[in-house]
Amino acid sequence: MAEYFGFLVPALIAFGYYLFSQLDEHRKRIRFLEVKMDALIKHTGIAFDDSTLVPVEVHKAIQAGKRLKAMRLYRQINEQGTTLVPVVCPECSTPIDVDISRLGG
Repeated sequence: MAEYFGFLVPALIAFGYYLFSQLDEHRKRIRFLEVKMDALIKHTGIAFDDSTLVPVEVHKAIQAGKRLKAMRLYRQINEQGTTLVPVVCPECSTPIDVDISRLGG
């Protein structure tokens, strides 16, 4: 049993180091993409509400109770034609995607 520990412990340490290095590489890549996205957003002049990560126009339409206008704006911004609309839940800290077509709206 002791001969396994002589091999197992260094192997686990090496595997842990490998996982940590991969995680570090992914963190660097994500940070790079975040900086790139921030630059693109700033360059195009798109305004976002940082508390919900929903475009300001869509957020305002949702707060005003204009769901159809919010859907139209969201589709125009994303150009995907999706029926998913981010809805701000007062009790939540993140937007919720609601499939309006399934709600009958």
